[in-house]
Order: sequence, then structure tokens, then C-alpha cells
Amino acid sequence: MNYVCSPAYSLMLNRSPYGFIKEHKGLRQGHPICPILFVLVIKFITRLMKRSTINSGFKYHPGNKILEVSQSSFADDLLVFCKVEVDSTLCIKSVFDNVSMTPDLAINDQELHVIF
Repeated sequence: MNYVCSPAYSLMLNRSPYGFIKEHKGLRQGHPICPILFVLVIKFITRLMKRSTINSGFKYHPGNKILEVSQSSFADDLLVFCKVEVDSTLCIKSVFDNVSMTPDLAINDQELHVIF
């Protein structure tokens, strides 16, 4: 199996390559590609949440039931809203378990907070 050992990025502006970013070990906060990766991961989590809320016993938070909002993201944070019930909590746990099984994505337990 081959692995990418020395990644490099080039941005496309107006259909032509612009600039060249040679990457070293990992991405650091403030790296130009980080916001794009964050948006892609949040979109992935959003799709998993929507699919999971339809196919399970997930119940929306009473304040978000009309709009059917189950999460909100801001900067580098993700807020998940649900009714405080076992089925809803298990639904959210299964979504994050699926995210953690994706290569190179992991939930940081040090920054995970649950508030009831």
C-alpha cells in the first residue's frame, strides 16, 4: 500500500493553477486550506446527522423542532441540539462513531463537552 509522503497543493483561481503550497507534517491552525477542510468535514457530519435523524428515534430540541435544526457550526466548533432522551443521544453517538471510523478524522475527547 502506498501513502502520500510529501503532499503539495495548488489553488485554482479562474480555472488556472495559482501558487504552490508544499506541505510538511500535518496541517497547522491558520493554514490556508484549513477552512476548506473544516467546511467539507462539517458538510459530511451534517449529511450524517440528517440521515440519522430520519432513520432513528432522534427528537429535536423543543426550540429547534419547527426548523428541524440539529446542529450549528461556528469557527472551529460544532454545537449539536437534541431533546434530552436516550434515543437522541445514541443517534448523536452513532454519528460521531461513524465520523471517527473515517480515516484521519477523530473526535478530540479533550474538547468534547456535553451539556444538558
